[in-house]
Amino acid sequence: MFRFQSQELPLNLINTQEMKRGKLVDHLQSVGNLKLWIEEMNANQLLEGYCSHIWKDTEIARAWLEEALPVIRDFRALLRKGLEAIADHGALGEGWVASLEEALEKAPLTFKYSGSRLDAIPVEKGPPGLISVIAYQTLTLYAEGKLQSVRRCSNPKCIWLFMDSTGKRKWCSMKICGNRMKAERHKQSVPTK
Repeated sequence: MFRFQSQELPLNLINTQEMKRGKLVDHLQSVGNLKLWIEEMNANQLLEGYCSHIWKDTEIARAWLEEALPVIRDFRALLRKGLEAIADHGALGEGWVASLEEALEKAPLTFKYSGSRLDAIPVEKGPPGLISVIAYQTLTLYAEGKLQSVRRCSNPKCIWLFMDSTGKRKWCSMKICGNRMKAERHKQSVPTK
């Protein structure tokens, strides 16, 4: 379901939307999809077990997910606005960083050393905690200067963003958009009989 995979949680969240056949498809339309996304991020060690405590009780999980879904979708829109501004103009709009800092204030974090990294663990276990973890990761990327490598896919029909540390990458995924665009260019270059 979630075809775009990155080591950066904020990009994985905003890329839960994609264009298919000219229409915007939102892969976070239901609480079931949100649960799948969180589980996938846990499996990829991007959320480190966050929310796993609530899956044991289906009633609590359902209530949590119902509360979280609109909050996560609103936060995704905020993230997209800022990351698209960086991709398009190399700069952020006013207030974007302050909005992320505000999300952190609503759900402070503690930290746990696990192996070779420091994991952010929200004190608040509700939806603000999940938002806080994503905001923290976004602000960390910003502070490290890594968000300057955010790019739009060169496929004009694609809305995915990705990080390009090499300065050479054009596609969100060579398998998806790269091959599609190369095939389209080839089709246009072949003379019709």
